[in-house]
Amino acid sequence: MPRLADFRYQDKVESWTAMVKEAPELGEVLEENDVPEGFHGRLLQWSDAAAFDSVAKALPGVSSTYVMPAFFWEGKADISITLCDAGGGRELCKGRGHVTATERAAIEALLKRARGVKRIYFSDRTHDMWVTKQFVARWSQVIERDPQDEDDDAEPRSLEEYFESYHIKLDDPKLAKSIVDAVKGLPGVAQVQ
Repeated sequence: MPRLADFRYQDKVESWTAMVKEAPELGEVLEENDVPEGFHGRLLQWSDAAAFDSVAKALPGVSSTYVMPAFFWEGKADISITLCDAGGGRELCKGRGHVTATERAAIEALLKRARGVKRIYFSDRTHDMWVTKQFVARWSQVIERDPQDEDDDAEPRSLEEYFESYHIKLDDPKLAKSIVDAVKGLPGVAQVQ
């Protein structure tokens, strides 16, 4: 397909490594043999997603396909920091409540002092809601609806169910680990990716 870029084969070890990098907790429950091998690539235009999914599913040897739109912050930020909310929806925030103004000021101060930080974006709940709705709208063009129509992402959620976060663009992405390590233990931080 001429509109497919960065197409590559990924063996079980590479798939497991990528999955654990994205969600470290999976490394404790999955082994390399639990993860399938496969091909990965990037569509140049999202409008080709449904056609690509249909063609790929019909290929011999393909057990499943997974076509996912790019996340809003992809290419715009190298690090994402999700803050604690009042509902304690994230494990690190259970029982502690919403990030305080003092905690947020400490996070911002650390980010402003950190070497290599080019730009700091703050995303409030309203922006997170918009980003999520855009993602779900694009993804729903490809994925099949839940047969029982119980797709949680399709249901409207209240503003309180979304998150505040910081997104950081770096001069050099190699500096990400040192910033992630410095931020992830701060009070009010729910998750760092």
